This record gives sequence, structure tokens and C-alpha cells, in this order.
Amino acid sequence: MTSTERKPSTSVLMVITSFHPSPMGGSERQAFHLARSLHERGLDVSVVALGARHHPAEEIIDGIRIWRIRSALNPGSFTRKKTGRAPSAKIEYEPNDLQNFALIKRKSVFSLALYFIFYFNALRLISRRKIKFDILYIPIMEWTAYIGVLLGKTLGKKVVIKDSTMNGITNLLRYPFGSHMQKVIKEHGHFVAMTKIIRQNLLKAGVSPNKIFMIPNGVHLPDLPPVRNTIANKFVFVGNLYQQPAKGVDILLKAWKIVVASKPDATLFIIGDGDIDAYVEHTQKLGISAHVHFLGKQDNIQAHLVDANAFILPSRREGMSNALLEAMALGIPAIATDISGSQDLIEHNISGLLVPVEDAFSLAAAIIYLCAHHDHARAMGEQARRTIERTFTIDKVSERYHALFESLIQSRSPHK
Repeated sequence: MTSTERKPSTSVLMVITSFHPSPMGGSERQAFHLARSLHERGLDVSVVALGARHHPAEEIIDGIRIWRIRSALNPGSFTRKKTGRAPSAKIEYEPNDLQNFALIKRKSVFSLALYFIFYFNALRLISRRKIKFDILYIPIMEWTAYIGVLLGKTLGKKVVIKDSTMNGITNLLRYPFGSHMQKVIKEHGHFVAMTKIIRQNLLKAGVSPNKIFMIPNGVHLPDLPPVRNTIANKFVFVGNLYQQPAKGVDILLKAWKIVVASKPDATLFIIGDGDIDAYVEHTQKLGISAHVHFLGKQDNIQAHLVDANAFILPSRREGMSNALLEAMALGIPAIATDISGSQDLIEHNISGLLVPVEDAFSLAAAIIYLCAHHDHARAMGEQARRTIERTFTIDKVSERYHALFESLIQSRSPHK
């Protein structure tokens, strides 16, 4: 290769339902941050996503070319719009509720037909627009994983699928012909697992170990304020209240009643969308309303974290929490439940504290401990920052994706 010749950049096509600036959850935000970071590394990144009439059919954002398929038959067009409000105001849960909260409603044959319409629309778009790419990337183990594999088989491209939830590959079984979908995905996909437990779940589902690659979520590393103007005994939770009971806010409020009995100056700030009125009423019943502030959805969460003593994540389940990553990146010590994701991020008593799931007493004890041991809290926060710097920045994560994509492209072609 002469000095005037340039090796063509690796091109990645991402297939996802919702993409910036559409409403996005944690998985979609990770996909956007990864796409931008890959672009900054010199890769050519394009996105095919669902779109509505108010979305442009084609646009470029931060160097990423986005095509949106706009159709009245798009998947999701016939579902009730998410309002950010919980379907019920129920906050406390019985054991039977908690045994069943992870179960997901089965999909209809009609929904499967809509997904195939998306497949044909995507295939038509790729052909009509002459979209060139080396590899397909699917950021969420959902129906798009199956559609992505079909596109990869049709176009002779390898497919990388990220399982961004605890049990995404198992949840495929809720679809009509779900076992067939799972079989096809296992045969023709390559998989990214964010955590050790997600890797174990993929193995249990029958995925070959040599097709699973461990790559975590990543976060931008923010500048630290010169001086942290810490307010005494301020604690922050960030999470959508309508994702209860997964987020464990009910356990946090039970724990907070114990905390304020011992530390009446302690204050809890809860950031996130949901049925705030119901939670305010619940804190009044618990007698802790003066010590808990519901801030709703906030655009600048970092401003609320920088002066906090600690971040609290009492979840019953997580993939890998973006909010926890962001808090640790700011040098904030965290108290989190001992679950997937948090286990991979926090070294107990070194970079944060891990407590048992659904244990309000242990959670309260950890909070009270940090109220009394500010030096240890500060040291854990500093170690948390170093943990993110070492492994979990979006730049390091995109570097690992880049290496994975290159290795798959250079290996032999997939079966058609």
C-alpha cells in the first residue's frame, strides 16, 4: 500500500428501534455513545431505526448517518404510548408479586408479522440506498436481534448482538415461534455480554462459549470539580420509578425510615420519572416525607451528584446501570445491591458497598456507616473513579468493540 492509498475504514450498520434524539432508555443511550465513539475512532457508523412522521427519514448526527423507517405498520405503532407513569400506584409488594415481576407478557402473532414488515422495509432501504457495511451490530437482545440475523444471513454479513439485560435471550421465548428465533440467533449471531452473569445466562441458553465476548457498558469520563462542596449526609438515587419493582425503591424507602431514626439530618434525593404523587403519599405514611425529595426527571443529573455523599442503587435486577457508572466516574461512592452489573463494577469496601437484595436493614446500615465514616467514603469514591478510568470509559469500550469487529470481519464468511 502506497503512502497515497488509505485502507477503507471499517463500516458498521446498527439496527435498533429507538435512536437519538428519540426517547431513549439506558440501552439506547449506550448505543448512541458507542456509535459516536466508534466514529471518533475512524469507523463508518450508520443506523437503521424506527421513525415517526416528525422524524427526518435521513439525517447525520455527530457524523453518524441515520435512516429511519417511517411506516404506519412499524412495530410499536399499535402499542400504548409510554407516559412515564406507572400503570398502578402500588409501591409495596407481596412475595407473590416479586416472584412474578420479571415475567414478560407474551407477544402475539400479529406483532411478529409487524417485525417481518420491518425486516423487508430494512432490506429494501439497504438495497435502495446502497448502504455498504462490513458488520451488523444489534445493541439489544430483542426482536431486532432476530431481524438482524435474518439481514445478516441474507446479505452475507456477520452479526454482533449485545445482551443488555439479565435474561434477554430467554425472553425471546415469549414470541410466537420463539424457540426457533432463539435457535437461529444462537447459530448465526456473535454475542456481547456486559457482565459475568449475563455470560452465564447465554451459556445456559446454549450459546457456544467461543461466540461470547465480554465487553461492559461505558461512560464518558467527566472533569472533576476542583473542590467537592459536599452537603452533609446527602444521598441520591437515579432511576425510573415506573420500572418498579425492579429498581427497589420500595426497599430504599423502608431503609430510609431506619436511617432517619439514627441520622435525622440525612436527606434522600430521588431522581426519575414516574408516579411521584403516589410515592410522596407513601413517604408521608412512613413519616419520612421531610427527609425525601422527589425531583422527577432531570436533564443535568451530574449537578445533583457532585455534592452527594453517596449514590444508592437498591435494584432487584440490572444489566449494567448507566447511573451507577456515571456516579462512579464522578468519584462518588456507591451503595448497591449485590447483583449482576453492580458486582462487576464495585469491589466491596474498596470502591463501594454491596448489600443483599431486598434487605432494608443492611441497606440502612450501609447508609448510616457512610454518614459516620466520611474518610472511608471519600477513599471509596476515589477508587471508584480509578475503576472507571481503567476499564469502563466509552473510549476503552469502543476500542474493544473495534477489535471484535475487525477480528470477525477478517475471519471466514458466515454461513448463508
